[in-house]
Amino acid sequence: MLPPTFHTRLSTLLGNTEAAALIQALTESEPATSIRLNPTKPSTCFAEAKPVPWCEQGRYLAERPRFTYDPLLHAGCYYVQEAASMFVEQAWKVISQTIEPHRVLDLCAAPGGKSTLWRSLLPDNCLLVANGRRYWQRTCVNGDIPMSWSLRLSRLSLLRFTNFLTSSVPMCLVREKACSVRTKEPWKNGHPKRWRTA
Repeated sequence: MLPPTFHTRLSTLLGNTEAAALIQALTESEPATSIRLNPTKPSTCFAEAKPVPWCEQGRYLAERPRFTYDPLLHAGCYYVQEAASMFVEQAWKVISQTIEPHRVLDLCAAPGGKSTLWRSLLPDNCLLVANGRRYWQRTCVNGDIPMSWSLRLSRLSLLRFTNFLTSSVPMCLVREKACSVRTKEPWKNGHPKRWRTA
């Protein structure tokens, strides 16, 4: 059972109709499984999967396979990622019409899914800095982002990026909320009362 405050907040933000649809999706349906193909490592895996409309390499799977047993996952042919996180591609299409950044700073890079998407979208001459402040975040980022890509990993606070941010070189600053996989854990574990507003 969802907290009444959750219902109220959703209704305020979305309106009663959309709030009711979202609550129904949260409580009555199974979460969709989605992956994003790696364009630098083409393969025939998931060739029949339904495409994610807002991400060229995104795919919806009809069922969730046991990913850890798939050598193609470990080879980096695809990345298991929530489809909503792939909307970054649409943001990049808008940004790239205005500026061509030479550097992108992802302040909350863990676990690394959106950073790998950023890297696949950015020009080869653009530096991506993937920042994970806490130890577990750095561990996730180190494991999920192939070091062969043009990027740097860091664990600094925003204040330490002063020179990076004030440079005259065109750049893009990325700041996202916590990974949707982690924020959905309470729902999956049957503890919706853990929800809070901030």
